[in-house]
Amino acid sequence: MAGPAAAPLFGRSAELAVVTGTLRGAGATGQGSGVLVVRGEAGSGKTRLAAEATASVGTEVDVLWGRATSGGAADPYRPLAEIALAALRRGASLSAPPLAPYLPSLARLVPTGVAVAPAGEGTALAVAEGLFLLLDHMTVSRPVAVVVDDAHWVDADTAAALEYLAFQIAGAPKLGMAMLVRADEPGPEAERMEAIVDHLVASRTAREVQLAPLSSDAIAALATAVAAGCVDRPDAADVPLPDRFVTAIARQTEGRPFLVEELVAAAADQGALRFDAGRWQVDDRLEPAVPRPWANAIGARLAALGPTEAQLLADAAVLGRTVDVAVLLAAGHAPAAIDVALDAGRRLRLLSADDADGALRFRHALTQEAIASAMLPHQRAEISSRLADAVVAAHPTPDVEWSGRCADLLHAAGRAEEAAGRMTDTARQLLDRGEPAAAVTWLDRARALGDDARTRTTADMLLVEALALSGDAERTRTIGYGLLRQLEAEGAPAAQTAPVRLHLARAGQATGLWREAATVLDRLLESVGPPGPEGENALAPWRERASALAALVALEEGDTATAEALAAPIAAAPSAAADARCEAYEVLGRAARTRDLDAAEQAFRRGLGVARDAGLAVWRARALHELGTIGQLDRLAVAGLEDARTAAIEAGAPGVLAAIELHLGAMHGVRFEPDRALETSQHAVELSERLGRAHQALFGHIVVAQAHAVAGRRTLVDRALEPVLSAAGDDPEVGAYAWGQCRALASIVAGDLDQATTELDLAAACVARGRAGTVSAGPYRGLWLLLDARRGDDPPAVDVPTAALRAAIDDEAARVAAITQGMSAFADAIRVGRSADPADAGRAGALVTAGLARFASLEGQPGYRSIGLLVVAECALADGWGEPDRWLLDAASFFETAGLDGASRLVRDLLRRAGVPERRRGRGTSTVPGALAAIGVTSREMDVLRLVAEGLTNKAIADRLYLSPRTVKTHVENLLAKTGSSSRTQLAGVLGRAEDA
Repeated sequence: MAGPAAAPLFGRSAELAVVTGTLRGAGATGQGSGVLVVRGEAGSGKTRLAAEATASVGTEVDVLWGRATSGGAADPYRPLAEIALAALRRGASLSAPPLAPYLPSLARLVPTGVAVAPAGEGTALAVAEGLFLLLDHMTVSRPVAVVVDDAHWVDADTAAALEYLAFQIAGAPKLGMAMLVRADEPGPEAERMEAIVDHLVASRTAREVQLAPLSSDAIAALATAVAAGCVDRPDAADVPLPDRFVTAIARQTEGRPFLVEELVAAAADQGALRFDAGRWQVDDRLEPAVPRPWANAIGARLAALGPTEAQLLADAAVLGRTVDVAVLLAAGHAPAAIDVALDAGRRLRLLSADDADGALRFRHALTQEAIASAMLPHQRAEISSRLADAVVAAHPTPDVEWSGRCADLLHAAGRAEEAAGRMTDTARQLLDRGEPAAAVTWLDRARALGDDARTRTTADMLLVEALALSGDAERTRTIGYGLLRQLEAEGAPAAQTAPVRLHLARAGQATGLWREAATVLDRLLESVGPPGPEGENALAPWRERASALAALVALEEGDTATAEALAAPIAAAPSAAADARCEAYEVLGRAARTRDLDAAEQAFRRGLGVARDAGLAVWRARALHELGTIGQLDRLAVAGLEDARTAAIEAGAPGVLAAIELHLGAMHGVRFEPDRALETSQHAVELSERLGRAHQALFGHIVVAQAHAVAGRRTLVDRALEPVLSAAGDDPEVGAYAWGQCRALASIVAGDLDQATTELDLAAACVARGRAGTVSAGPYRGLWLLLDARRGDDPPAVDVPTAALRAAIDDEAARVAAITQGMSAFADAIRVGRSADPADAGRAGALVTAGLARFASLEGQPGYRSIGLLVVAECALADGWGEPDRWLLDAASFFETAGLDGASRLVRDLLRRAGVPERRRGRGTSTVPGALAAIGVTSREMDVLRLVAEGLTNKAIADRLYLSPRTVKTHVENLLAKTGSSSRTQLAGVLGRAEDA
């Protein structure tokens, strides 16, 4: 059996090794190879796993398959018959003398030419013994392993035969056995087989592999592979699916690979998932349907219930994943009927008890949906209406979960106005607990349903707040200004208009419209009036929030003194609104970050403490984001930003998430990790554009361009910058980053230092043109210092004096960054080394050592360190000081493994000038076994092969070996071709055999 056609196996490397070892072990020793049980829930990939293992052992072992079918009693011994027939096809003989007494029993499985033995006691054991002898006789010429698929469906006789066969195979040489058993199958057959399996495992006759749900990474990889196959675009397999789609698939499938494949394929077939212009496109309203095989399986189980039990389980499914007995009682179901129905649900394995609290839940989200979706629309509407009233009766003061569930039931029942009101209540609770994105979803639904003017105004008020907190600046402004005009026309008091104005100002700040934000804040402060006793309690929080946001706007405009003056008193006032204090601490930390990282970290931690104490999830994510920038500047660390990303996702704050992913993408680029940088930055661009944050999206395109730059893709750098430069005009910060962080970096890795110097001068001119403090300090500033030292007395390529450029580039904020510190030491070394005084050569070498020490504290790949050593070595070689040959060899290692051919060529030219013999490029570190060397496997391919055998993905191998995923992919393809393998699993087998030889 070849196994089912499917996507590559993901997330099962350890389990695959065990199954493959069992099958291959049949021929590896002179003792019994053992019996293995693979147990997992429906759709967990048992058959796929065993099929992959079967393919991996190839011609080493005869693997014979037998499969049971549902209703096994009607087709007894079927899996054993399939195994026996397969054995005969592989050359087994029924004429062996030991088989003679068992031919009548074997006649139940295959034609033997003798009469079938009568049924009766001992028949199952005789059949099993006969089959065992047949298999054992086969091992004279070849080892044999058997796989029994869907063993949970076998009848009683077959179960007894399998138990006997397992005990015999466990002690037999050159024989192996694997049984695949579903863990969630109901019925007496499954329970019987479960008991047998437990006994085999407890007696150590068999080992067991439990298939757990796939990890989130494995789900993402599998979903991407399936999607690429569905659209018939192999190149799409290297492009990750959108996070929101993968999250939805993971939630629906709960880690079962079969369901992942089914749902992704259904989305592609329906056109809801498309690959266009090099990116995956997903319909926002995509709701994965229940796969037909799953729905049929659940329907078959429900058919075993009586009408009362079926109706009660239908009510429970419409109600939700967790069974709430109180609501079912309020809906009119009798206690005894509830007990009977829930017991039946557990017996049929539709329900299970939650390990945490013992509550009954549908075993799977798709189980619940399969039951609920099987009803006709009018039936579901009637049940929903009845259950909505029951929820109100059972939970008169509902929490957010029950409020939302009640809203859904009212909507399904057609009670639109009631549903809109309940949706608004749900959104209010979500905002109170800091989940604005979830609140937006409910409020959009409420606005679409409700016609009542008061309900709509209330929903709009909450929606503007939720949109602002989640970061959707465009919709905040669209809805907010319309709502503000309505409130002003109605003569609404400041207590109503103040929140709207604050959120509008925040939207302006988020989109870079700082003058607009300041104007709105001025009007807000005017409307609430100066501090005073009258109305102080009601309006003070809005005054504090407005002042804190005004501080942030001032900081964005470069007015640090005003920003700190506005923020300091709010941060220091324990009675001030918690969100205002969080923002004030953020402003103080950002201001301090340009001069003192320790002081900045202290301010951010205080803001984090306020957010935690007040339960403000969005502000917690923002504080973690700012704390992450400390590690970013000091060590190029991304762990803090990853924590912040998780917090932003949990808070449902896409605006904060977009800003964090922008920073993450930038950091991966600075760390010379182009694939990670590209993946993260493209998502940041997508989010920013969807939220109307145009200014942020521009920098997302810059980070995309930087990712292409560190990968040596100059054409793609210019293409990524096209929308940036056309939209940004003469924005000095955009220009500085486009020229310095993208184009100059691309020229450096291409080996053109002169062109890079010109481009860095253009970046420096942009910085000089901007207002002080408004152009942030990127690593390009350190590059300018380095290449400015390299050119000596030559004038800059722009009409700005060198001293002015240096003053603009080398400011206090730039000196905080680790890369600038390291590059500055290298630049000083070049200047000192250029001196004719021999004593200065030693001082120059010490400066290089100091620069290397600073770079040694950084995380990620040594890209900037290698650039620095390249330039220092070039100058040292020309001026006769230091150890240029050692520095060049150091830099060469990075540029070669990173595949940056231009910089590698420049290094080789300099090494030849230094008289260093040229070395082979791309040499690996692994010794190649003779059998593999004979077919042309190289040392570098051997490096890759060892990591493939460990189960690593191309991306993980690339990270480990400092290669690009594209290079790893080429090595894997070469290995497959040279070894004649058809899968990564078979490659692992090739390695094992080569090392055993």
